[in-house]
Amino acid sequence: MRHIGELIRERYVLGALSTGAHAFYEAFGWERWRGPTFVDSPRGRERTPEDDGTIMILQTRRSPRLDLDGDIACDWRPGDIW
Repeated sequence: MRHIGELIRERYVLGALSTGAHAFYEAFGWERWRGPTFVDSPRGRERTPEDDGTIMILQTRRSPRLDLDGDIACDWRPGDIW
């Protein structure tokens, strides 16, 4: 996980994932997203309440200032959205 965190910090603005293992990821610097979740689907932005409370983010030096209680959205993809 340390290596993956380093790759995310080097190459991306933000890391995000859905998990039930919050304590595990928090040990590597990930933070819980407390706000509501959404997906930007082909039909527009849709709420994903089943993912509320499961999202964790890894901020990088390029991450904008984030409100962890605000909305978060991911791009649509086949399969498990988050």
